[in-house]
Order: sequence, then structure tokens, then C-alpha cells
Amino acid sequence: MKRIKRLAAQIRGVGLQASAANRTKPVAPPIIENDTRKPLAAVTFVWNEEAYLQKWVDYYAGQLGRENLFVFAHGEDPMVSRVAEGCRIYGLPRSRVDALFARRKSDLAAGAVSFLLAEYKTVIVGDVDEMVIVDPAKGGQLIDYVETHRGRNQSLKPFNFDLLDDPDAGALDMSKPIFAQRNMTRTRYQFCKPVIVSDRIEFAAGFHYSDHYPELAEDAYLVHLHFADRAINQEIDLLRQASFVDNPHLDKAHERSKGYWSKHMQRYSSRNRRSASMPILDLDDAMPQFWNAMRGNIIRQPQTQLNSAGWTMSYGNVDAEVRLRIPSRFSEVL
Repeated sequence: MKRIKRLAAQIRGVGLQASAANRTKPVAPPIIENDTRKPLAAVTFVWNEEAYLQKWVDYYAGQLGRENLFVFAHGEDPMVSRVAEGCRIYGLPRSRVDALFARRKSDLAAGAVSFLLAEYKTVIVGDVDEMVIVDPAKGGQLIDYVETHRGRNQSLKPFNFDLLDDPDAGALDMSKPIFAQRNMTRTRYQFCKPVIVSDRIEFAAGFHYSDHYPELAEDAYLVHLHFADRAINQEIDLLRQASFVDNPHLDKAHERSKGYWSKHMQRYSSRNRRSASMPILDLDDAMPQFWNAMRGNIIRQPQTQLNSAGWTMSYGNVDAEVRLRIPSRFSEVL
């Protein structure tokens, strides 16, 4: 009877306390003797988001070199060829967008990562408004970080920064350091994604979880720029509305998918508005509590139409309805 109840809890996606009874040891990637693969590549997907792509290329090129960056462009766009010159660019058809678009993109990402692992020891993958950074107090260099931590697990989950807009600071200038302009963030456990990958993987839609048992990437952060600037979001909102013109079947999609395409600015405004009144904690003071909570709350996600089954972590009873102030040492990181 206890086993039946435990299985039922897993099917519902209920968090499992990380005790010796229900944890399994994280699986490390296989060791290859005399491994001559390159240390690290980065992969992203883009559609008309020039500002994000420029920042993504500038940042990762500075860390890895453009020849180790892989850009999948949804629809052939001269902008991508210009901004990502010197990167590996792959044009994808974009004649139809539907409710399962994000799932298919994640399936493609999983295949691309698995393929690239023949040439690279580790691959970082994600959307174009997401970038993995390392705390400058820990060196700040991605290659050093992944080489040090690669043996811990098949994939690592950096902590999420949902960077917030600052209406008093003016528009975000992507050509200048981001954290010098925006230093306040919120966090969501769903966006602590397993994007530092060293072995074959299957992702859920949006890379929110995977079939790898989860493991934290302490001192690494996944910076999400989605809520950091109103002007950029207004441009994206117009593009999303155009998707309904080109793909009228989206109107018949289920509510979650339809809302994703039709309510972009509503989500942006609502999140920044709710965040404005939340208490502020210093990042360094808050992180030990978040990391400990995540280690203790392992979740098995069920299979759905959009997502394959997989593992993730939650914050458990830790209050995430706070803003985190990013220390000044990060000001030149991104």
C-alpha cells in the first residue's frame, strides 16, 4: 500500500524529500581516456530577437570563441547571419507554429546536444534570452567551471535569475554590461534548468527539466532577460501577435499555449508589477537557503502531451516571493 501511495505521489508531480530512501546517486558522464574533445560549446535558438542574440553572441564569444557557438534560426533571417557572423548558423523552416512547437524545439535541442558531444565534452543549451554565468568570486570563466564540475553529473542546473526591469533606469542597452543597469532579480525553480550537459539527454519543452537526475551547479546562474526591458518585450509582443495572423490554428490551441502567444505583455507587466512590492534580500545571504532547499526537494515530473517525464528540483518551503539584489562584483560579468 505504501508503495502504491508513493507511486501515486510521483505521478502527480509531488516533491519527494531527498532522503536516503528515495534518492539515487547522480550519474556522472562516462570517462573517456585521453579525451581530445573541445571543452565547451553553446547552442541557442532565435527568431527575430536581435537584441538578445547580440548579447548572447557577445557574451559567449568572449568566453568560448564564435567558432564554438551554434545558432539555430527559426526562419532564414539576414539579421542572424549579420549578428552571428563567425558562429555556426543553421536555418530552420518556420512555416507553421502550433501548441507543440516548444516541445519539438526541445527535442531538436536534445538531438543537437547529443550530436555535439562527439566533439565537445560539455554543451550549454538554451533560449536566446538565457545565458549561464559564473560568480566572479569563483573565477567567472565558464570553461574552467565546467571542466571542474563535469564529473559530478550528466547535467547541471544553474540557479535562475529572472532579471527585473527598472523603470527609473531607462531602456536596457545591450551593448553595455547588463548588471550595471539591472541588479534586481526574482527566481523560479522551474527556470533552474539542466542546461549544462555532458551526456545524452531528453528535455521537457523549454528545457525546464530532463531525464537526468538533477544536480545543482552552485555558483553558476542562468540569467533570464525576458522581464528586464519593456521596449524589447513590446517588440516581441508584436511578433507574437503576427504569429496569430500567419498561424490562425493557434486560436484553437489549448489555453496554456494560446496564452503564451497572445498574452506576452500581460505577463511581463504583471510580473514586474507584483515584484515591485516584494522584500529585498542580498543574494549572498539568500543563496545557501535556496541551495539547501533544492537539494532536499527532488521532483519527478509526469509525462504529458507537451513534456516527456523527467526530474527537477523545487524550493520546497523556502519563500521565493522575494527580490534578490545582485552584488556589485557581477557588474561586468554579462
